[in-house]
Amino acid sequence: MVKYLVGFLIIIGFSSCKINYAISDFEEVSYDHEEVAILPFEVIMFDKKNESKPLDEIENEEEFLSLTLQAAFYDRLIKSTKQGRKPLRVNIQRPSETLSLLEENGIDVRNSWYKDPVELAEILNVDAVLCCKIEREKTFSDVKSFGIDALTFTINLTSFFFGGGALINADSTNKFIFTIYELVEGEEGFVLWSTNFNQTGNWTVDLDYVVERMHNHCAKNFPYRVDPK
Repeated sequence: MVKYLVGFLIIIGFSSCKINYAISDFEEVSYDHEEVAILPFEVIMFDKKNESKPLDEIENEEEFLSLTLQAAFYDRLIKSTKQGRKPLRVNIQRPSETLSLLEENGIDVRNSWYKDPVELAEILNVDAVLCCKIEREKTFSDVKSFGIDALTFTINLTSFFFGGGALINADSTNKFIFTIYELVEGEEGFVLWSTNFNQTGNWTVDLDYVVERMHNHCAKNFPYRVDPK
């Protein structure tokens, strides 16, 4: 019984979680879509209240990462249509064009995170916009931390009774990386499709590794696909 409990808790505590959503009539609603824009990623890298770095330095890093993630996902999405994979039936606006149009309308990277997607879709002259958010280095609430502490206790208890296992030492600073991608319709502003990717655990997760996984997951499940001829 204890072994089954340990296995169940390990799955909860250490696995990543992926959730996909699409409206049931996606093809009908989006049949006339021609172009989609990927907006700069909203990035929350640190707990600004507890971070020793100056605020302007943190914000500069967040904005740099925002543009890096935007360009990287564009590349990943385009690559996902190559080598016999299903192509997209819509054009994906180049990030350089997206940023240029935003700048022409007085919208910088950070401001774009908080603008109405419908307003941005009109400025960019696209049928839908992909809004993305990533939160990094966020500390679990006491309740969530308790879950991992309970997992640690169970594993250590099992090791004590059955032997052969190294004891795990968890603290109260368990971290996670949360990402969400939402494809927002450009005229009425409702979500057409979304996916999120959560990486949890009681250790610091390497950002590059998580970014690669989340981009791959999102590109693989991105809609507007057609069967290759």
